[in-house]
Amino acid sequence: NFGIIVTILAGFVGTVELVLAKVLKEQGLPYFRMMSVSALLTAFVFAAAGGGRAKLTMQQATWMILRAFFGTSYFVTSILALQAGALPGDVAALTSINIVLAALLGHWLLQERLRGAHLLAIASSIAGAVLI
Repeated sequence: NFGIIVTILAGFVGTVELVLAKVLKEQGLPYFRMMSVSALLTAFVFAAAGGGRAKLTMQQATWMILRAFFGTSYFVTSILALQAGALPGDVAALTSINIVLAALLGHWLLQERLRGAHLLAIASSIAGAVLI
């Protein structure tokens, strides 16, 4: 399944990004300034590739802003954890707690049914995070 392959690739790229952040910090390079310029250039590319202007409803715009806020917050807090001394493997492993949040938010916001497999995944993720 293509989605699974891309998800694995995203995990790999995210972990490499965390390691590079730590290396750049140790070398004294301005990591956040470099990432800001990179994000700005990426935004321009996506905006240009997007074609015409989308007409969003207020609800769609709200969800888009919330997604951007939480995505950026996740990224920044992961980098800050590394710069505070956490190991890249620990940071990457602890992000597995997002499985718990995804299941709970899906149940709460989308009225998705929590099955036994979901509950087992939630319990396993919490146990793994505690053990790390």
